[in-house]
Amino acid sequence: MVGVGKVNRECLCGSIDFDRVKVERPDDAPYVTAFIECRRCRVMYHSPVVPDAPRPPPYTGPLILGRKKIEPAPTDEALMEAVRRANKSKPRGYR
Repeated sequence: MVGVGKVNRECLCGSIDFDRVKVERPDDAPYVTAFIECRRCRVMYHSPVVPDAPRPPPYTGPLILGRKKIEPAPTDEALMEAVRRANKSKPRGYR
């Protein structure tokens, strides 16, 4: 038997543990069938092998092209200088 483990189905006996059924061909080569067998009561069910979903492609970066590079945050001195320049450009009553 090839182990399957817990499956999204329940056997008539209430078990959810199953094994994949494996048989030998006349030339002694093993063959894994599309059947599963309950580990507790040995009842067989047809359960074709479902292939795994394809993996998503690897992440290659942002999808938006032409985006500008983000500048680092200004230092405290540069920020205070920008505030002084902005205040100088205001009319006298609005400072």
